[in-house]
Amino acid sequence: MDKKDLKNRNEIILLIDIYGELLTEKQRKILELYFFDDFALVEIASINKSSRQSILYSINKSIEQLYSFEEKLKVLERDRELDNKKDQLIEKLEEFLDFSLNQELYNFIQNL
Repeated sequence: MDKKDLKNRNEIILLIDIYGELLTEKQRKILELYFFDDFALVEIASINKSSRQSILYSINKSIEQLYSFEEKLKVLERDRELDNKKDQLIEKLEEFLDFSLNQELYNFIQNL
């Protein structure tokens, strides 16, 4: 698996965490088996008493839905923006404060 595939996989996992509850129970379960439990398509097909091809189709359609949710709601995008702003804030504060003396403040900012 190359870096791009790994990045896409990690992004899909984040989208499942954020929007998984908006999918049907069956869609969510198939995605969890595939992405979290690392089941093969054949194993998932056996569990669901369906074909490997139908499982692959379900996974692809569910991923499309997750990206559609993100396109409309932008929860992941906003979360990333907040993380960037938090990192910038820490950088600026490090210029003025010695965080070794202000560990409580540093921890507070990290937990935002």
